[in-house]
Amino acid sequence: SISAAGMPDTELRLGDVAVRVQSGVARRIDNGALAGSTLTLNKALSNCVDWGIPVFEAMRAASSTPAEHYGLGRQTIEPGEIADLVLWDNFEPLSVFRAGKLVHGSLIG
Repeated sequence: SISAAGMPDTELRLGDVAVRVQSGVARRIDNGALAGSTLTLNKALSNCVDWGIPVFEAMRAASSTPAEHYGLGRQTIEPGEIADLVLWDNFEPLSVFRAGKLVHGSLIG
């Protein structure tokens, strides 16, 4: 997604291109062409499940599959491992951990 993902209606610049986001759709101001996606990961996952993809498969497609593709190895959640982790509730992120440290949200829901 572009930097406007998850934001309310706005106007911004993507490099040297002026863009207007209205109702989640990003278009170039000069010619109305689509200017990128504002789809967030949690909405993409929710869409996949709504379309019949099992939750486990959708989450794997958004997490371990890209990690393996980019050479980050097999990602595991085990004692002693330093985790980059997002805790979710109904496809809404509650807490974010980076290198094992809480960087957003809380441990209590």
